[in-house]
Formats: sequence, C-alpha cells, structure tokens
Amino acid sequence: MTKPTGDGKSDEKLKGYTKRAMERFPELAALEHDWQRNEVVKGAQQPVTLKYFLGMCLIIVLAMIVTRDWGRRIGIQGSLWLFPVLFALVSIGFLLWHEAINGKNAARAIRTKINEFGTPVCIECGYLLTEIVEPQCPECGTPHEPQPMGEE
Repeated sequence: MTKPTGDGKSDEKLKGYTKRAMERFPELAALEHDWQRNEVVKGAQQPVTLKYFLGMCLIIVLAMIVTRDWGRRIGIQGSLWLFPVLFALVSIGFLLWHEAINGKNAARAIRTKINEFGTPVCIECGYLLTEIVEPQCPECGTPHEPQPMGEE
C-alpha cells in the first residue's frame, strides 16, 4: 500500500505522538515512510469516549456521597478540601485505568495497521516476521500466515 508522491504526504515528517509511539513500539521502524508511521499511530489512537467520561462522573458522584456520609460519622463533614482531592484522585485513577484497558488494544491496532501496509509483524509481540516460513511467531508462538519467500 503506497501513497502517491504528488499529494505532499510522502515528505511528511514524524509527528510528536508518533515519535513517542516509536519508543513504545519499535516495530514502527519497519515501515518505509514517515507518513505511514503517522497514519498507523493516528488510526490506533483510542479517544476517551463519552461513556467512559459519564462512567467516571458517576463514580465521582457516588464516591462523594459515600465520603460525605463517612465525613458526618467521623466528624469532618465541613471539610471543603475533601471533594477536590477526591475528584483529583478519581480522575487520575480513571486515566490510569483507561490507559491500562486501551494499552493492549492500541498495540494490537498498531500491529494490525503495520500488517496492512505490507510489513508482517506479530500481532501479539511485534516480532518482525519477514522471511519467516514457520506458521507461528518464533518469539511468542502466535500463529500467523507465513509470507512466501521473495514477496514483500
């Protein structure tokens, strides 16, 4: 899959998010052009969706109700610092949870896109599978379609 050179994409430089992704996914270096790397990473990004945001808001509201009740029982009901601190902690927890959930999915999405550009890599571990004739990855054992010798 190649882009025509007349559209200006072929000389596109790496974007900041792609540079960060290349540190995490070295298999991106197997692609020939920077525009391919940019498209692979852009296509694999998972936006924080409305359902996640609404879920986080629900958790924060429930946590505030519970802490307000606990605050009355232990005598700190008038504390104004409790709600902002709780909001910050739940927000940070949500972002970490979101990254943990989508981290594995992002890796699979990036590796699938790399395969679509004609560079065979293992979906599970990212091992470069060019010229591998066995039907499984030598690194992790995941089955894959072996690429016939001489084709790229």
